[in-house]
Amino acid sequence: MNELFLEFYSEEIPARMQFDAQRQAHDLFAKLLTTQGATYQTIAAFVAPQRLAIRVEQLEPLTQGTAETRRGPRVGAPDAALAGFAKSTGQSQDQWQERDGYWCADIVQAGQEITQILPQLVTAFLDQFAWPKSMRWHNPETNTFTRPWIRPIRSIVCVYNKKPIQFKIPGLNLTTDNKTAGHRFLAPESITVESFADYHQRLKDAFVILDHQERLKMIKQSLHDQAAQLGMVVQENQTLLEEVTGLVDYPFIHIGKIDPQFMHLPDQVLSTSMRIHQKYFSLLKGNKLAPYFGVVTNVNPTDMQEMMDGYERVLKARLSDAAFFYHTDNKAPLASLAPKLDTIIFHAKLGSLGQKAQRLQNLMTTENGKRAAHLCKTDLVTHMVGEFPELQGVMGQIYATLNGEPDDVAVALKEHYQPLGPNDDCPTAPLSVELALADKIDTLVGFLGVGIKPTGSKDPFGLRRAALGVIRLLVNHQDVNLNLLTLLQQSFDTYQKQQVILSPQTVQDVVQFINDRLTVYLQGQNLDCVGAVLTTAVKASSYNVRSLSQRTLALHDLLKTPAGTALKAAYRRAAGILDKAQDSHPINSDLLKEPSEKDLYAHLQALLKAYDHLLSNHQYQELMEQLAGIRPFIDAFFDGVMVNCEEEAVRLNRYGLLQLFVQVVSSIADFNQLQ
Repeated sequence: MNELFLEFYSEEIPARMQFDAQRQAHDLFAKLLTTQGATYQTIAAFVAPQRLAIRVEQLEPLTQGTAETRRGPRVGAPDAALAGFAKSTGQSQDQWQERDGYWCADIVQAGQEITQILPQLVTAFLDQFAWPKSMRWHNPETNTFTRPWIRPIRSIVCVYNKKPIQFKIPGLNLTTDNKTAGHRFLAPESITVESFADYHQRLKDAFVILDHQERLKMIKQSLHDQAAQLGMVVQENQTLLEEVTGLVDYPFIHIGKIDPQFMHLPDQVLSTSMRIHQKYFSLLKGNKLAPYFGVVTNVNPTDMQEMMDGYERVLKARLSDAAFFYHTDNKAPLASLAPKLDTIIFHAKLGSLGQKAQRLQNLMTTENGKRAAHLCKTDLVTHMVGEFPELQGVMGQIYATLNGEPDDVAVALKEHYQPLGPNDDCPTAPLSVELALADKIDTLVGFLGVGIKPTGSKDPFGLRRAALGVIRLLVNHQDVNLNLLTLLQQSFDTYQKQQVILSPQTVQDVVQFINDRLTVYLQGQNLDCVGAVLTTAVKASSYNVRSLSQRTLALHDLLKTPAGTALKAAYRRAAGILDKAQDSHPINSDLLKEPSEKDLYAHLQALLKAYDHLLSNHQYQELMEQLAGIRPFIDAFFDGVMVNCEEEAVRLNRYGLLQLFVQVVSSIADFNQLQ
């Protein structure tokens, strides 16, 4: 069988950390086994609120031996260098060999029994496992602190081939064995296990579902079934579902009631309050929030009614607060809150939120757009958004509608934050798109203009997200003639009017930043010609994200065809010949002697005329069809013409013809960038 399984049993692991812990446990232990030369078939990791488990199948009893030749210091090196090499290899100098003027040590490591290295593996796993936050706890017996972990470790199970492997863990004051515990409240007794299958079943009998996905499916199905009995459905919320799955060992599902006095509140207020504070699921009847909620518990009490009365009582207090905030906010129109934005700093170098709203107004082109820009940040100073930041934009739309603002203005207050991430929807209403673009462009111009850029994985101001939002908005936008440079320059000028000092290179820096994100965005669609199209994009007099995306996709499709492959080869051949031509050479049609060079010249001239129309109208598929039409002419040219002929005038004229061919192809993309 050769099965190893480990369990690290601790106090509750925060739900938000469990997924990453499961992934890291798998990857880290696999790496440690490989480093030790261990051979195994599969490895799997599992996570539950109080335990992190690892199962390794077909783990061979002996590790593979290793042989390594390590090069050391030069012959004649100082004694200190020789002593350091001797210490690192565990060998004396008489065991080394001299090779090419260096001392070398042949280090042979025999295979080891897996049971002998398990203490080293487990200790290394504990040392190298990286939690977002760790804690140490005090050992009163030794008056020392233990090794760090997410929560205090209570026990570690280590079983190989149905036998417990016992060893002490330095810094934990515990010994590994084959004993664990079940559900903290329903089955806290000690459990002895001998295999993973036995462990899995005994935990289930003790009200612990080890597999996260199994618990999630239980919760989802039970919520659905109980809601269906009342003629309702559960409002989908994958984030909440994942979170509550990480809070319970064995889920029990219950349905409670919302006090009718709160049902006049907007659905978003009710559902957000229940989700954020109580981890309750909202239920829908039709498209309207029903006066019921679903709750997942870790126990199933004998007095169910008493428990549900408690849940409903706590919810009533929460919703009373929400109702107070909602009614207080509605005592004054949203527009009256705009002056408060002047007291809130957007960023120390970029002024207040009030100044940001003024800049956005300057970027809008219609009266409704300017009104939306004026109001778009005002809900940030409402009581409701102060309590529930997740409702920013949502409450803006609700309050604007109640104040009688135009529908497109109200919708824009919510949608201008979108897209919030790669999986979030983009707005489609024209006013929402315009305001969303203005908001993100203002952020990019401001922060990059004062020299604040993301570093490594850190992006505290969400600049990469803003750039990706700009890209998605423009790619999905029907106005393909929209020149991003124009918007960026307008934003830059607006900052200048507010006496905010930005770098003179700001516009070009933002274009480069967006171009880098566009490269990543298009590469994510497996387009292998992204660099060829975008390399020179930042140097052009216009920057059109949608057209660049369309051109990349069209070129990608062309290059997958035989015509595209032949065109790429012809370009490289032409470029190779032109390496000898230092200057540009005008074409003299009288010197075109061969039919194939005359035909190529005529076709290239016709293409240049067609290109202007096709490029200006962003007809990239048609453009690629025209480009593919070069193939028979360039093939015939290379087959029938000697480019480097002895007659200099004819040779230079043919160089000019090839330069024209390269120019035509390069107007689409830099083919030198293609793999």
